[in-house]
Amino acid sequence: MKGIENLRRGASESVKTLAENLYSSSAKFVSEMLQNFDDNKYERADGPPSVAFCVYPDRIVASCNEDGFTAENVKAISSLGKSSKNAESLLAGEDGYAGEKGIGFKSVFMAAEQVHIQSGDYSFMFKYRKGDSGIGMMTPVWTEHDDDLDAKRTHITLTLRRDGGPDEVQKRREIIEEQFRTIHDSILLFMKKLTQIRISFHDAANVLTSATTYTVDRGMCKTAVKKSTSTFDSNRKETVVDVVRHFIIFKHVVSNLAPNENRKRRDGDAPVKNKSSGVVVLGFPVDGNDVPVIANQYLYAFLPVKQLGFKFLIHADFVTPANREDIVLTSQRNRDLAVGIKHAFLKAVLWCSQHNTLAYQWMRYLPRVDAFPWEPFWVDLISNIRNEIQSQIVMVPTNKSRRTAIADCQRLPPTMVDANGDPLLADLSPGCYLSQQYKAADLDLLTDCGLRTLSIHEWLDRLAVDLAGNKSFMRTTTSEDWHTRVAELLVAAFKLLPSHMRSRLTQLELIPVQHQKWVSVESVPVFYPNVEGMDVAIPNGLGLNVVDIRAAANPARKRLFDVLGVKTARPFFVRSAIFDTNRSRVSLFISDAVAHLQFLYRTQHVTTPPHGYSRLHVVSRDGSLGNNLTERYLADGSPYGADILLPNRNGAPGLPSVFILHDEYLRDPPTPPTPTSQSWKDWLYDQVGVRRYLPLVSQSGTGTSAICKYVAKHRPDKFAGFLIAAWGKVLLTTKGQIAIVEELNEVEVRCKGGRNVPLRRAYLPIPSLEALASNFLEDEFFPWLELDFPQQDGDVYPQKCLAVGQSFGLGHNCSTIAFLLDVLRHIKRMNNTTSALKNPKRIYELYIRLEAEIQASEWEVRCLSRTAFQSEPLIFVPGSRIRPQHWTVPKVCVWQAPANIVSKTPLARVCAEHFQALYTSTEAYSSLQSFFSTTLEIRNADWVDLVNEISHVRRLDTCDIARITSLYIALANVSAKFIEAEWLEMKNRFDTEPLICGFGTTVSGDNIASKPWCYSAQCLWTSATPIPGKITLDHLYPELEDFFVKLGVGNMTVEMVYEKLTGPALSVDDAKQTIMTFNELIIRGDVPDSLDPSKVHMRPLFPVKLPDGDVRLFTGQSQFAIPDRHHLLRCFSGKANILDFDLETNRTLVPFFEWVGVHDKYLSRTVHESTCVPYDDGRPITSPDRDVRRKARALTSLAIAYGSPRVEDNQIASFYATLKQAKTIETDKITSQLQLTQDDGPIAVRWASPTTAAIQYASDTLKIYVAQDAVRQDVGFIGTLPKLLCEWIMMAPAVQLEEAKYSPYSPPVCWELIPPEMVEAVRSVLCAKPIAMKHILEHHGFSLVAPPDGRYDDYESDSDDDSEAGTEDAEDYEKDLAVVLLSTPSGQDSYTSYTGSQDTLSTPSRSQFDGPVQRPTSRTAAMGTLSYYEILSSAPLTFVVGPSGTEFAMHSALVAAQSRSLRLLVNDYRQEALGRRVEWPWTDEATFVFFSEFAYTGDYNGPECYITAPPEYEQQAAADDDDWDTPEPTPEKNRESSTLAVAKKRSSVAAARLPRRFTKACPDDFCNHDEVNWPDSFAVLSAHAQMYLFADQHGIKPLRTLALRKLHRILVHFRLNHKSIGHIVWLVRYIYDNTPADSNDRLRSMMLIGSCGRSAILQATSSKR
Repeated sequence: MKGIENLRRGASESVKTLAENLYSSSAKFVSEMLQNFDDNKYERADGPPSVAFCVYPDRIVASCNEDGFTAENVKAISSLGKSSKNAESLLAGEDGYAGEKGIGFKSVFMAAEQVHIQSGDYSFMFKYRKGDSGIGMMTPVWTEHDDDLDAKRTHITLTLRRDGGPDEVQKRREIIEEQFRTIHDSILLFMKKLTQIRISFHDAANVLTSATTYTVDRGMCKTAVKKSTSTFDSNRKETVVDVVRHFIIFKHVVSNLAPNENRKRRDGDAPVKNKSSGVVVLGFPVDGNDVPVIANQYLYAFLPVKQLGFKFLIHADFVTPANREDIVLTSQRNRDLAVGIKHAFLKAVLWCSQHNTLAYQWMRYLPRVDAFPWEPFWVDLISNIRNEIQSQIVMVPTNKSRRTAIADCQRLPPTMVDANGDPLLADLSPGCYLSQQYKAADLDLLTDCGLRTLSIHEWLDRLAVDLAGNKSFMRTTTSEDWHTRVAELLVAAFKLLPSHMRSRLTQLELIPVQHQKWVSVESVPVFYPNVEGMDVAIPNGLGLNVVDIRAAANPARKRLFDVLGVKTARPFFVRSAIFDTNRSRVSLFISDAVAHLQFLYRTQHVTTPPHGYSRLHVVSRDGSLGNNLTERYLADGSPYGADILLPNRNGAPGLPSVFILHDEYLRDPPTPPTPTSQSWKDWLYDQVGVRRYLPLVSQSGTGTSAICKYVAKHRPDKFAGFLIAAWGKVLLTTKGQIAIVEELNEVEVRCKGGRNVPLRRAYLPIPSLEALASNFLEDEFFPWLELDFPQQDGDVYPQKCLAVGQSFGLGHNCSTIAFLLDVLRHIKRMNNTTSALKNPKRIYELYIRLEAEIQASEWEVRCLSRTAFQSEPLIFVPGSRIRPQHWTVPKVCVWQAPANIVSKTPLARVCAEHFQALYTSTEAYSSLQSFFSTTLEIRNADWVDLVNEISHVRRLDTCDIARITSLYIALANVSAKFIEAEWLEMKNRFDTEPLICGFGTTVSGDNIASKPWCYSAQCLWTSATPIPGKITLDHLYPELEDFFVKLGVGNMTVEMVYEKLTGPALSVDDAKQTIMTFNELIIRGDVPDSLDPSKVHMRPLFPVKLPDGDVRLFTGQSQFAIPDRHHLLRCFSGKANILDFDLETNRTLVPFFEWVGVHDKYLSRTVHESTCVPYDDGRPITSPDRDVRRKARALTSLAIAYGSPRVEDNQIASFYATLKQAKTIETDKITSQLQLTQDDGPIAVRWASPTTAAIQYASDTLKIYVAQDAVRQDVGFIGTLPKLLCEWIMMAPAVQLEEAKYSPYSPPVCWELIPPEMVEAVRSVLCAKPIAMKHILEHHGFSLVAPPDGRYDDYESDSDDDSEAGTEDAEDYEKDLAVVLLSTPSGQDSYTSYTGSQDTLSTPSRSQFDGPVQRPTSRTAAMGTLSYYEILSSAPLTFVVGPSGTEFAMHSALVAAQSRSLRLLVNDYRQEALGRRVEWPWTDEATFVFFSEFAYTGDYNGPECYITAPPEYEQQAAADDDDWDTPEPTPEKNRESSTLAVAKKRSSVAAARLPRRFTKACPDDFCNHDEVNWPDSFAVLSAHAQMYLFADQHGIKPLRTLALRKLHRILVHFRLNHKSIGHIVWLVRYIYDNTPADSNDRLRSMMLIGSCGRSAILQATSSKR
């Protein structure tokens, strides 16, 4: 023992030192933990090595997927200065790092007072608080495994320190959080194993508020680190921000490193003295495109140290001071590592020089002395790097074939490169140009590293070599920017160079001239392109050296040419050269010939005009030359010129003998040189001798010319224009003109639209006629002459057009009516097919215009117009679904018709349907009516036309219900004014002809007539079911009842339906329909007593589904069942014969079933249910109020009232004794069997659903089994058990004992033998508390009999209590009981919806006090009156609650069911808000949430917690002393919570101090006195008080009683002390301030009862004051 004590004392000294260092060190425990996790083994890890930190306000949970702790790890972590790391690792970060100053893992105690570790088979913890001896940091305490933690991972849970004041604790936690938030995203670059770090932050409720994940992807050439940050807004919507950084990593091994002075050996405390090797790691940041990212980076020594001016990361095993915020600059080891940094950087640059992008950007990483306030240590390193870099082969020349040193390269100035940065001239060999992919700013970084610039002399040498080569840049480059740069450079050089260098430039062939030649001014004279004083260019083909026009237009090159000596020519010099060249030439290039003429034209005003222009040669289209001796025509583009009419084109052979000038003469005509000068074309006509027009008449004047015949034959499209253009150019004799006009009238001319017609039928496009025709023509052809010249306004045409019109007609003398009829005929010819006519309205507008013209004309004109329409179908009828569009004549038309008939065309209806605008216009309608009725003599339709139309439709064998209906409606309207003779005539046609159409069912939208046409005697007006041999018309023509009745159509009678039921066999569907029809007649009382139901009963009319699924018709005597219960239908479907109607229909058909006598076939009456408990397994009922023994007296009273055979013959006492000894057992082993008997015998079905109740009675022992599940138990007490118990009561004992011999199941339940009101009474008894039995029986009209044995139980005493509290409690209970009973409709199983809340009081919600929520198992009384469908299908109602306007939504049906006032609010919600919104600013949010919970569940969770075991202090006797120090029993530890208000010594009043009357006098009989604890807050009292006031305000009585119960239960166990007494005082004041001054107010009454201890309250209040 002494040795152990010495060991402990020795260890305490080390631990004391550690504790002192722990809080004086500035090391970051997060970094230390990361280093420890990185040193773990991950050989069996599931996934990549990773660590996760979960940061909570009071703890930090770290977990990783390492292999798990070993015994060696446990020893190391429990020791000081020990580590299980591998000391033989070579890479940086693997060289034995054991934490700062030997602290290592113990650094977690900077932040934590307890550390729990669970890994593999180990689970232990360390405890250490500031001020402790520190032995807890190295003494593990073994703990049990936490099964909630993943067993495959290592978990370290840090319980944060709580020492110090609140501000100090908060500051310490902020520092911890800051350490996590400031972790560098690049830290993973230098981790050996870890590839992922996740840090998540949680609030006090364990809700995730944010998370950050760091990952690293180590590729072959590039390493990517990713930082993903997730944040959440108030709606828990996650936002993820990803930041990815890329690094290129280079490592360099440094040998012979000096030892680390701070590093100690693994086996002792002596420093390491041997030389070692280490690794320097550099990380160069790049973006996704491998472009350097330039920013100051961090220096790492396993962990981040500080940020310097280096543009790359540096990591090495540096010697650092204690604070780890820098490195020791005097350390020899660090100086050795600096040499390694230089070599690593040079290695990186050499690698980058071979990279696609970094080869031209690596110098951005080059450190500069002037870029950062460096220490001398780092200045030496930078200088060494820059000195070494000059000799490195790292620069890329232009050809990229090799690399070169910086000193061997030359950069080009901006004046020597083009717009793309490329050299203006090629380099000499060997090249010294640098690649143009370098940016100027990057090359500037190498200026002080030996990089120089190319001089102008060196560049001129390259220019001379370029001009002498075959592939000269100067001669082949077309870029103006390039030539501009060269010219500017040469002009600048010319001004700066000495004279001998200038002469060298003038001798170079630097001037481009025509024909791609390059010359110098010293060899030949050179001229600028334009002549002197004018903007006129010198034409080609004259033998002159003219500077290239593009080169001369460049200002920079123009300045160069000026200094080289280029001259400007005079106009006279050039004109002379043109005439000399033209005389001596036998051929000319067309471009030169045109240029020569244009130059002469443009310079004619500056010199004396010479003679002989006409002798100048011109060039034809075929390239031949011609002078004034040839007829020459200009290709001027005139529509009737020689170049248009005569060439070989469009199938015309052409006239080859005609000389047409080349098109180039007019391609780009020059502008007149002066305002008074002739145009270019006129100059050619007048000066050169070109002809203007083509001849129309031969030279003899008696006939047309050859050119005219050629145009008429081959160019009819141009002939009309040619005729108009040439008609006035010749003078003819009268005889000659007549002959020529007759000849030309038969020539086919081209009209608009591309058709050819003889000239005599064509119309001259006179604007007035075109305007008139345009009103009616759309795309139709009309023979307008096609002319190529524009017309003038109005009818004014050029004189040449009028002359042609006078000579050839062309529509000049035509009347308007004849012209319109001609237009109509052309429209009809062009639209004489079934294709839709475009804009048919215009046809009727044309009729209106015709009528207007006819009205203004003579009567003869009207007759001629009528004749035109009768001889040719010119009346247009638009298409319809019955008939396509067509043209017709007047004799098959009527003007007005009452329906859309097709045997005649009703023109007025055509107008109404297709031309609504014309039909509604009075003027237009009048014109059309006059035109058709008067001009064309078309009559109106009568009833005979309508009947004929119906007959016509019948013959077509089609049944269009809409069309036929419209005909009947029209006929009904017409017949409304008939005299008797007309009615008889029309009725006779309907009696003798099948003119009434009956339709079948609608299939895919088409009317398919099963019996299309009938006589009137074959029809009925209405019938609910099909009658053989008759059709009904009411569904086809509902609005025509009077019409068809007058025609003799009758109605269906009950006798018809009865005859159908008793007549021939029906189909299944027909039988169903007929039964439902007859049922309606029964309901209406239309079935007389004379009809015999037995005939129907004997007929096969009942559709029955057999077990095989087939449906057949059975008689009423057959064996089948009528389904009236869903669960029974599910059980026997497919096993028995079931009537094939759904349950809803069966309920509707009850009158028919009663009338025909099959009402005894209901499943509920024919199915017998038997229940059984296979073996006695269960437990006594857990709820005393549901023990049947406690209801024995009430059940005996009901047995007597209903005449049970069990109480006959003085058996009341034994019956009562049986009930008093009955056992109520909870079990889940109840089974049930359903039995139905049909033709083949009994059909037994074991009910798959769990049975909720069963009864066994043997040997005077009654056992009642109910389900253990709370929900199914409620169902059993509400539904099954009352019926079972009623049958047992009403069954003779001998019968039950006899049936029990043969079946393990209880006797079958025959529900029809039990009165329903008895079942309801028994249900009420079973579901109520024992104390309520008297009131329950009185509600049902019975009295509670005295106990046969004369013994009363304490809970059912009939004696009167004289105490005031007892009277008040009884009155209050009766009120609440009345509310419950009246709110439950008779016959509904919803009684316990109100009383069930006694067993469903729940703990507070998690959102309030972090405890589980128990939901009630019963529905509210309001929900008991509603189905779930009614609730869920109702519209939501939005409540805007509280001053902040928080919005909540509830189903409106459920809100309305709570009370009368809320029902009025829902039904008239618009008075409260707009759009189903109700504003309740006076209601706080918590109260509304409680109200909503009550509405949906029947209960609400207050802030209190309930304890099922009764409190010990309730067992004490009441005492009356006023000592505040009365002791209380200490509660059990596992029952109490530090956050709940509990009784403590010397500070509370025991329960015995409370008034006994208050404890005993409950608000009602459903109150629960189980112990309750609550948060030490006034909210628990105010919550229920506010809930009571809310319920009272809105008239929700069940909620008011529930709130009163909850408040009473708390006050029963309330503990008074100096702190809590103020809560009671405030509660009393609050209640009395907010309730009316009424002694009947139950809340006031309850507080008045509880104020019997007011002396203590007043005393406490006074002492506090």
